[in-house]
Formats: sequence, structure tokens, C-alpha cells
Amino acid sequence: MNRYSFLFGCIFLFLLGSCVTVKEPVGMKLLERSASKIPSWAGKSWEEKNTLYFTGSATGSSSFEQARELAIRDASTKIVEYFGFTQSVKFKRILTETSRYLLDEVSGKSKEKQIKGVQIKEVYYERWLKESNKVIYNVHLLVSYDKQEMEKEKKRLAQEEKAKTDKVKSLFANGQQKIAEGYVNDGVQNYIEALNSLDETDNFRQDIIAEIKNTLNLLRIEKVNSPKSITATKAIEESLELKLYLVKNENKLPLKNCPVKFTFVEGEGQLDETVYSDMEGKIRSVIHKIKTVGNIVVRAGINFDNLNDVKDDEAFTKADNIHVDYEFNAIPTQKNIKLTIEIKEIFNGNAKKSALAENEVNKQLNNYGYKTLTGPETNKADIRVYCEINISQNPKNEVGVFSCSTNGQLKVLNIKNSKTLLENILKEVTGYGIVDEQAKKDAINKISKNISDLVVNILEK
Repeated sequence: MNRYSFLFGCIFLFLLGSCVTVKEPVGMKLLERSASKIPSWAGKSWEEKNTLYFTGSATGSSSFEQARELAIRDASTKIVEYFGFTQSVKFKRILTETSRYLLDEVSGKSKEKQIKGVQIKEVYYERWLKESNKVIYNVHLLVSYDKQEMEKEKKRLAQEEKAKTDKVKSLFANGQQKIAEGYVNDGVQNYIEALNSLDETDNFRQDIIAEIKNTLNLLRIEKVNSPKSITATKAIEESLELKLYLVKNENKLPLKNCPVKFTFVEGEGQLDETVYSDMEGKIRSVIHKIKTVGNIVVRAGINFDNLNDVKDDEAFTKADNIHVDYEFNAIPTQKNIKLTIEIKEIFNGNAKKSALAENEVNKQLNNYGYKTLTGPETNKADIRVYCEINISQNPKNEVGVFSCSTNGQLKVLNIKNSKTLLENILKEVTGYGIVDEQAKKDAINKISKNISDLVVNILEK
């Protein structure tokens, strides 16, 4: 064989080799690839004199961007594992930091980064078409990390961890000091801030939570006064007084600058909702108005707004139990205005007096201190309330419940000067019941409440 034959044979073999196609998986077609073959570094990690190399991979992603991001996260995971982190939360934080750095490098963002010395050296990708006509992407990337920069980063993270530990210890000590001085709210806030600085898996969290629960166990709240009755529907200045203290070695330590929240548990009114204790642990909330008559319950409880950061059900329960209830009767203010009530109900085209609605409105107006007249005395009335209510019975629904709808027209007239005080279209309300009469009664009771509320509002303007 002469040298020309040998040269021709080599060229033939080279051309033949270049025509060989990559073996494609069944049901898949290769549309594009960034190189003629998967690089030899894919799936490997190694180190050289001054550099560490890590790889990341992602397959079957719906877009190149998604595949690249997943590959970066895969490489970042290997980098963070190399650091030797064991706490899951800290691992996730550094992993996110590293991944964000690499993504910023790819997208060309120019900003200060904490992770230095990490570089993406190569990126290889493939684009495939599946039988379902869905396009998927596979990405492999090679990342390098300078050893000196990694050591600097490990040192930075160690310093960061020490600074965090020192901060938590300082907050905890300050919290203990504040509580010893009677500033329990400030102390608990210090504890909560310390908790927010710790990872979920840090063992010190349980020590702080135990200290919070122990503190809550020692808190006491006592009523100094308790009103028996209050006049409703007029401006008042009735005070609710308390004393707060912490039981310590059989002594009562007054709680200073501690917030207490006052809320209506039963009834409605206006009062000072959040009040802070003075230097003697005393609290005073003023009731400015009671809007409803009958039994009134006001609850006063020590209020730690961000206790939810503790994430402990037992602590929540303990805090919720530090309260007292004021229970008293709200009596109506007697008014000099006399009213007469006339209500007709229209059902199936027939109109008749609605005794149920009249009685309900009379009762509610009497509760507000208004005198309602009936029979011959109606000619002494100052105000006439006239209303027509339309009633429509609805068919039983699929679960066997009846419903009844009511609406109507309301007119309030000043008899002495013939002036119309109110003319109003009543919005439709619906009543429910297991029988049709029960549904009708429920609907009439609801619209009667609306009528009395409208009348009271116009008379007390």
C-alpha cells in the first residue's frame, strides 16, 4: 500500500466517523446541542492546585432558563456540602446565597456579592423533542471556586455565626434584666427578637421559649373596681381599673409599661382599647359609650402583639389565659319621646297588621329607652313609625330547609310638625327554618331589627 492509499483511507474513516449520529432514546429526537458530545467533566468534582471544580446537572426541564437554574442549584449544593454545613436552615441560607451569585453572574448583573471567587467555566445544553411534541432541555455546567476565596468565605461565615450568637446572648441577658426590673413586655420582646435571630433547629430556641412560658406563668392581673350597671346609649366616662404584677419569691413585682387590651366580648361600645400600665402596675381604661342594652362583658388581657413569633401553642394558651372579665348590666337611657308603631305585612297580595313585627320593634325601642304607645294613647305620640313589609315564601331547598324573603318601605313622621324624618326602602333579608312558618318568623325578626336600628339612628342624630 503506497502512502496515497493510506492517506485516502484515513480521510475516508474520518468522514465516516463524522457522519455517525448520536444514539437517540426511543420516542425522542435531538433538535440541538451546544457541542458534538456531552463533555467529559459532566457529573464530576475534582480539585487542582489552587482551584476546586464542581458540576451541576438538570434534565427534562421545560425551558433552558429553568434547566440552567436547576443545574446551578445542583452545583451550589455540592459547594455548600463541601463547606461542611450540618444545620439545615443555615445550609439553605448559604445555598440560596451561592445560587443567587451564580445566577447573577450568568445574567450579567452588576452588584456587590458576598460569595466571591465562584465562576461558571462551561455550559453544555441539549434540546429534545418528545413524541408528545413537548420540547425539553438538559443542561450541564462546570463551576470553579478559588481555594483562597473559599477559605475567606468560611472565615466570614464563622464570624457571622459568632456575631449572631453574641447578639442572641445579649438579647437574652437584657430580657432577663428587664423582667427583673418589672418591664415584662420589654423583656419578652427581647426574647422574641433573640428567637427571630436563631435558626429553627438551634437548641437555644427551646431554652428561650421555656423562659417565656415560665415568665407568663408568673404574671397576674387583678380588678381594682367592677361597675354593676352602666347607662347605655349616652356619653359616659366609666373607668375600668386593674393592677398587674409578677409573683417573685412571694413578692408582687408591679409590671411597668405593660400593654393591656380591652375588648367587648358581649355587647357593643366604645372604650380605650389598648392602655399601658404606670410605674405601679396600674391600668385604667375609660368606657365612653355603651351602644347596646342588657348584659355586657368586657375582657382585659395582657397583650404581647408579636408572641406569634414564638410558634408555640402552649405559650399562646398561657398568654391568652392572663385576662379578667368585667360583667355588668347596661340599662337604657329613658327618653321623653313617645312613639306609635304601625307595621303591615303583605303576603300573597293580602295585607294585615304584623303583630310579630310590631312587638319586636316595640321591644327593641323600649330597650333604648323610648316609650311606645298603643291603643287610645297613640294620640299622645310624638313620632309615628309606619312600615309595610313584603313577604315571599321560597320553596324548600335540596337539603330540606325553607327560606322566606322580606323587604319593605319605612316612614318615620314627626306628628307635631308633620315633618317626615325618614323615608327608606328596606333591603331584602332572608330567614330560614325547617318549616315554612319558622322561616317566616326568622325573616320578620331580622327585618324588625333593621327597622328599629334605622328609627334609633334617626332619633338620636
